[in-house]
Order: sequence, then C-alpha cells, then structure tokens
Amino acid sequence: MRYHTQSRLSEHMFETPEGFLLCPGVAIARTGPQPYAADEVADDVEGFSDVVVMLRDEDEVFDSEAMASFEGKPLVIDHPDEDVNPDNWKELAVGHVQNVRRGEGTDDDLLIADILVTDAEAIRLIRKEGLRELSCGYDARNEAVRPGMGRQTDIRGNHVALVPHGRAGHGAASTTGRGQWQRNRAGGTASWATPR
Repeated sequence: MRYHTQSRLSEHMFETPEGFLLCPGVAIARTGPQPYAADEVADDVEGFSDVVVMLRDEDEVFDSEAMASFEGKPLVIDHPDEDVNPDNWKELAVGHVQNVRRGEGTDDDLLIADILVTDAEAIRLIRKEGLRELSCGYDARNEAVRPGMGRQTDIRGNHVALVPHGRAGHGAASTTGRGQWQRNRAGGTASWATPR
C-alpha cells in the first residue's frame, strides 16, 4: 500500500500533510501461549492457581475472517467498557486500522496493520507522552485444553486500543479473554516508535 506523507518521525511513524499520524506495519496481535488471570477467562478454562495459559494458534489468528474483522476498525485510547458501535464511535475513535495482514519472515507470527491516527490529543499522547502500546479488543471463544490451559478460537475484532502497558511484551500484541463470546479487554503491546 502506498501513502503520501511529508515527514518520517521514526521507523513506524510518519506525519501526513494534514498532520495526521500514519503508523504503517505495526504488530497488533501475535500467536502463541499467553498468560491470563483465571477470572479473565471466566468458567471456560480452570486454572491451577490465578493464572491460565491461553493458546492462540496461527490458524485462528490468521484466519481470513479474523483478519478481515479488524479491517477498518477504530483505534481508541484504552479499552472502553462496551464494544465500539455506531452510538459511541464519535466519542471513542481516534483513528482507524487498515491493511491488516500477516507479518513476513521473522515477523510471521504477528498480525500486522497500518494505523492512521486522526485525533490531535491521541497524536500528542503518542508523540509527547510515549503512549505506543496496542491491545486488540475482540470477541473470541475460549476452549479448555486441560486445567490451566485453554485455546482461543473464532476471533472477531471490534477495535484496537492504545494502552500504557500490555501483556505480550514490546513489539507484539495480545488480548485478554473474558469467557465464551465475552469481550476481550486488556492486552498486549506493539510499538511503532522502536524497531521490533
């Protein structure tokens, strides 16, 4: 995809002629095992203690419907208490997600997207305050694999949130499960300001 920008601010941040912030090629999700608090997966998966490991297989993360479900979705600051929808979109959205795709080479375990930030306050938070981690808000089905371990399937995106700290570590994004078909709210990280 080709974009018209006037200045490069870092490897993953460009300013458009209008002053928007374009962040191409950022990780919004990843595959693999991720720790969750037992109460985040409700009664779907029992933990040995307060932690459950949830598996996110590449067949689920890179499923064509899962990837398409994030296309055009809003970027928000922190996860809202409810899904982003036509009634609350104007008050929550600070940009949008586009060109969602699987990473290549060493990034082939990452779900990559381009993010256009259109809100002045969000741009300030990113550029001046360092708010650069991402977390996907989505619905998923949580399935028990064994005590202390589960698997997420049927992932469907609602939004991507700018968050102060996420679960998956710098350079990759993850999400939190909240039971079968319940909202996944807290999350992982991706940073477009520093190399992965």
